[in-house]
Amino acid sequence: MNWIWRAGLAHILIGSAILFGTLHPLRDMLEPADLHLAIVGSALQAMQGLGLLIVSQLSKTRWPAALIAVGAACYASMLYVIIFTGLHPFDPLVPVGGAVMLAGWIMLLVTPSPK
Repeated sequence: MNWIWRAGLAHILIGSAILFGTLHPLRDMLEPADLHLAIVGSALQAMQGLGLLIVSQLSKTRWPAALIAVGAACYASMLYVIIFTGLHPFDPLVPVGGAVMLAGWIMLLVTPSPK
């Protein structure tokens, strides 16, 4: 397995675990706004992981995959810090992570397709 595949699996695992947690234990522990952030953030992280599994099967996708993986990790982890600690010093990193993730998808869009 290559690192892109493993990164995708890690994003799916973490995103799914937190998403499943929002169904029961986190639903009672978090404020409604934080619960919504947890649902959206974890679902987006899991979707990026699925995308990485697909990208891992293509050639010439190392840099786009790196941007997607790092961007999703930054986006999701900063959301989780905000949600679970209430600390907000890293708020600006959430949109930066999202922008890096989108840059990876855009880079993949302009990458020549395999023959």
